[in-house]
Parts: sequence; C-alpha cells; structure tokens
Amino acid sequence: MVRTPAASVLRVLVALVGAAVLCFSGAAEARVLLTLDDFGAVGDGIANDTQAFVDAWTAACGSEEQAVLAVPVAKAYRIWPVQLAGPCKMKLNLLIAGTIVAPASPDEWAGRDPMKWLYIYGVDGLSVSGGGTIDGVGQEWWARSCKRKKTQPCNTM
Repeated sequence: MVRTPAASVLRVLVALVGAAVLCFSGAAEARVLLTLDDFGAVGDGIANDTQAFVDAWTAACGSEEQAVLAVPVAKAYRIWPVQLAGPCKMKLNLLIAGTIVAPASPDEWAGRDPMKWLYIYGVDGLSVSGGGTIDGVGQEWWARSCKRKKTQPCNTM
C-alpha cells in the first residue's frame, strides 16, 4: 500500500468524521469516547498493548453511557490473545481506525488457544467500524501450515 501525506491526512479526516458521527448522532443518547492511548497503550506495533486494550474494554463495557472504544489512526497496537467478555451495560462501538496486530510468531502463543486471538463474547449491541486494520500476521501461520510444510503432516479426525 502506498502511503503519502495526502493519504495519511485523508485517513485522519475519515477517522475524525466517523468518530464525530458516532459520538454526536442521536442527541438523546449520551456517549463516551475512550481510546487505547487513554489507558497507557504505546501504539508502536512492538510494545505489548494487551493490558491497555483490556482496561479500555472494561471501562467501555462498564460505562453507564453508550461508549465508543477507539483504536487511534496512524498507530499499531500489538495485542496478545485476549478474551473480552460482556455483558456490557450499554451498546458499545469498537472503532478501529488504526491497526491491531497479533504477536509476530506462532511461538509466542505457547500455552494459549491458537483459535482465539481477539475473542469477544456475551456482548449484545456491539458494533465494529472504522476502516482500520486487524492484522493477524497470517503469513507466519500459513508458512507453518501442514498444507504448505510437508514435513508437518496434517492431523485428520
């Protein structure tokens, strides 16, 4: 993907307009905007931002007002496998304008369920929007797949 200053400005504007629409549409409904950065996330694509994501989710899900949990544009948040549970007190919008990135290597999943990375359950009224990226780093998993790596046979049941 080509990144130019104009494209970056456009992405920021789209994210801001989206957040404004989400936050201020429906005057009868109060909304609260929370970002991962509000909870100490670094957003450099390297640091482990999992706890900040969990803390932001907990605050948004427990909010007495309808919440927008934003993944800010132009940042990448490395998130290890996490389970985010409901029920939430109010409707929740996960606004992904930036990037959520999985751990770089399947080896980093030791002792964790490889079938659950961003596992969200028990939540009514969740919406996900924003035009950002969820990067599962699939190329590493695919390279180790039994379908590509003939020395690692596939298990059949």
